[in-house]
Amino acid sequence: MGEEIKKFKLREEKHITNEVEFMAWSPSMDLLALANANAEVLVNRLSWQRVWSLAPLKDGDKVGGLSWRPDGKVIAIGYLSGNIRICDVEKGDVVHFGSVPGAITSLIWLEQSKSSVNENVIYARDTSEDFLPSATEQSLRCDENSVSSDQASGLEAYESFRTLTAQKCLNILLVGTDKLEVHLFSYGVFPTAIVKLDLTLLEMMEEVIVDSAIISPDLSSLFITLRADTDTETHIWLKSYDTSLLFTRCTEIRLLAAKYVMIASARLELHVILQQMCTAWEELLREMDTKLLRFAEEKKKMGQGGTVSNDFLELLLFGTTSLELQAFLLEELTDKGLKKLGFSIENSYTNIQRLVVRQLLRISQNMTSHLSDLHGMSQWYDRFGLLGLNPDLVNAAVKMSGAFAVSGVELQQVIETSLKNFKAFFRWLYIAILRLSNRPPPPEINKMSQHDIKFVGDFLRDNFIDLWEIQEEERIRAEEAYDPEDDTDTSMKMDTSSSSLSPSSTLAAQLKAQTCTPKMQPEGFRLEKVGQYLKNEDLIQPPPYHENPWAQFLLSSNFQSSSKILYPSMQGKSMLQRKEMLDQAIFNAVLKPATVIGASMNCRNSFKLFTAKETKKEEDRPPKVCQFTDDTNQLWIAFVTDPLPCTCLSIMKCPVSNTSTSQVARVQIGRIGDPFSDDSSMQPDK
Repeated sequence: MGEEIKKFKLREEKHITNEVEFMAWSPSMDLLALANANAEVLVNRLSWQRVWSLAPLKDGDKVGGLSWRPDGKVIAIGYLSGNIRICDVEKGDVVHFGSVPGAITSLIWLEQSKSSVNENVIYARDTSEDFLPSATEQSLRCDENSVSSDQASGLEAYESFRTLTAQKCLNILLVGTDKLEVHLFSYGVFPTAIVKLDLTLLEMMEEVIVDSAIISPDLSSLFITLRADTDTETHIWLKSYDTSLLFTRCTEIRLLAAKYVMIASARLELHVILQQMCTAWEELLREMDTKLLRFAEEKKKMGQGGTVSNDFLELLLFGTTSLELQAFLLEELTDKGLKKLGFSIENSYTNIQRLVVRQLLRISQNMTSHLSDLHGMSQWYDRFGLLGLNPDLVNAAVKMSGAFAVSGVELQQVIETSLKNFKAFFRWLYIAILRLSNRPPPPEINKMSQHDIKFVGDFLRDNFIDLWEIQEEERIRAEEAYDPEDDTDTSMKMDTSSSSLSPSSTLAAQLKAQTCTPKMQPEGFRLEKVGQYLKNEDLIQPPPYHENPWAQFLLSSNFQSSSKILYPSMQGKSMLQRKEMLDQAIFNAVLKPATVIGASMNCRNSFKLFTAKETKKEEDRPPKVCQFTDDTNQLWIAFVTDPLPCTCLSIMKCPVSNTSTSQVARVQIGRIGDPFSDDSSMQPDK
């Protein structure tokens, strides 16, 4: 009796509500990732149990590719919008978010073969983590109440992000786009190379996209298939590139990627810490400014004499004030409202200060240290400078990071000063409200020394500036700046026939005012000075830089811009603006290697793989091309020349070093014999 023939057995059949556009098995074949027509990504077990699902970033977006990391612990998702998500398989958390120009049309994650790994490592181990505390270590040092649940989950995501470079062998994520570019990301995050494809042979095509891209296991060759469509035909081209720079400097690229991940992790931490600070600041803190502004406008509209600042000074010096201010304090502000506002300000400022001291300063200092390491690496031209790591660009990023750390100190000082000012001002105002309402103040807060009175007076002088007072001061400054004997520049002259300033003279007054006094808010009152640091706009009322001797020395010296040691000044910029400046400096420093390495990849061979006729049937799908390499450095390409479904499969084999010497075999499903014997038009192009 002959041996029984084993047949395929249907284990299970599942119905999907939406059409599946992409499927990818994990390397261990126990998880299946699906992307449907709604751009949802679903990860199921072999038993069809749902592990997690991920909604699209925005409505109308589509998935352009799925790829597992070779170890199966994370998965990359590319979208037609150009966005890339790298998700942890266990929980589905997004551990990294990136983007490329154009729509993503292909995505694959490949690993360097172990046989090509250079064991002769000449570099010492990076010990920076032994001295720079990570986010998790810092949170353990703080009390549990100092870290919110959202922040704690974010800190866990940072640790997952840092583990992306834990593999010994270099792995590369290859991303192809419809802009005819292939982006290579080491460990899925470090921009390693940008390959711009030549269009000399494809200029007449209507639509050309990257259909697939792979790299050989030894990282010495890159293979890209292009799909060019016309009205009647689809052309598939194969291009091979020499990637010798990537092959010879894979160890250096791995070290650069590891350092980049540490820097990128710190950038993510900064982003979330700034979000936490914005959340800690409440719009309620502007309530005092809003009420004072409304009171000043009503006072001016009614044509009453004096100003708000004069009314408060009279209350401070003589204990009496106008009936309007008395009504405002007793009816509009009230002692209970003042208590509530004071509590909100103290609670908010304390939370922001805690984030600045325990997190923001630590993160910015860590980032400065990692960027300094990167600057040291850029000095070694034969190893790292050859890859495009520019010392000047990296040093600019180091200086910007150091300047951001100084910004944290500036914000901390503003918070401390504001807290002290508000406590003294609210304490005095609370006593005044009680006395105006004929209620005795508590004995413990009833006493005010001469120093306290002077402190409150200085606070009123510096902050209670009305709109019309600002305009008058600017007019006086412009008159002082105007020199009637200087006729060389007519743009600086003032129209003396009118009390108002001409546009040119107003500009001159503003320029002079900026050098000697803080910029005023044109709307009226600005007692709350911390919130301006948490908006993406210039500071409305910056601290008095003119009182800082070091700041004045830097402004008066000429060597600051050319110095490689001094941090640049970020005066007048909010924390969000300074973060954008830092991000741009880091982006400029780390993007240069990708340009240099990409430009070094020369095209070795290019030829048309096949041409397929367009079909008018809606159920037919375009021809498919799949390529892969093996440990013997052989390139394999499987493709079909007819719209799917079809009955003929072609397989091409060639050495990775020479794609011109190839062998092609064709498999005809359901047919015995030579598939080329009766239809020569089906043969692939040479």
